[in-house]
Amino acid sequence: MPRVFVYGIGNPGRQDDGLGPLLAERLEGWVESEGLSDIKVDANYQLMAEDAHTVSEHDLVIFADASKEDILSYAVSRVEASSHIGFSTHSMTAESVVGLTSELYGTPPPVYMIHIKGYEWEYAAEMTEQALDNLNQVEQFLKDWLKNPVEIQTPITV
Repeated sequence: MPRVFVYGIGNPGRQDDGLGPLLAERLEGWVESEGLSDIKVDANYQLMAEDAHTVSEHDLVIFADASKEDILSYAVSRVEASSHIGFSTHSMTAESVVGLTSELYGTPPPVYMIHIKGYEWEYAAEMTEQALDNLNQVEQFLKDWLKNPVEIQTPITV
């Protein structure tokens, strides 16, 4: 089995922005109950430079984040390294993390971003029902993928 890292990104205190961390929480329980020791799951508010090291230690990396994009439920895209590795004290882009991984550790593994459609972004803990429906779809897609974690052709839009 390849070493897989799933990383939920977002702020659970901002309604649908917490989709990434909630997905990670759900997957963590599933990974444990299935005994999938080669899959590591984590979550944070944002990507940081330190994440490049974690990316370098895996064979497949999947970031998941809430999205305001014009998609129905979710989309999956391959993350390519950025030639501009920019970051601030607040966050880095997925492309910058992959670029930094390449710069510091050599060829990065395949990295994908799952964009989960969100609708509300206010300071509140409750997610919208539509976003939770999208999360349920993504969770099933990801569980199926993680049972056979191979590179996929992207983009996928559902």
